Amino acid sequence: MGLARLGFIVVTIAACATGAGGDDSSGTDASADAKGKSDGTTPQDGVAPDVQSTACNAQSCSSGCCSGTTCSAGSDDTACGSGGSTCVDCTASSEVCSNQACASQPPPCSKTTCAKGCCNLGVCAAGQSDQACGTNGVTCIDCSKQGLVCLNGFCTQ
Repeated sequence: MGLARLGFIVVTIAACATGAGGDDSSGTDASADAKGKSDGTTPQDGVAPDVQSTACNAQSCSSGCCSGTTCSAGSDDTACGSGGSTCVDCTASSEVCSNQACASQPPPCSKTTCAKGCCNLGVCAAGQSDQACGTNGVTCIDCSKQGLVCLNGFCTQ
């Protein structure tokens, strides 16, 4: 074996023994690994620092909600919430997620629920806008596309 190759092996062994070269000997996790404790991490000695399993909580998921250990945005009807709280399935109570909280779903737009306005994509609009004109719960009309204006819920010149 040549001197250069022998020197390389000695330097490599010394680096591993002192914690250089990606050893995970830093941090609280490393001392537990050295003692042979099981601390919930995956040891990656000599390759990279240990990977900690993280829990979802108020600190790690402050802007969303927790579905087990996964942080969700908190704006989905089936995973609703904020502040790292446990996500709630709003659909279980026939509700929707609105501003990260379960809320009653508005009734569908119809002649009954929107008698003085018009229905624009299922939502009741006042019906007095040039872009959403109508009355008696009909589908809103965009008068401006026809070069018209909305007057009392009807397109006119």
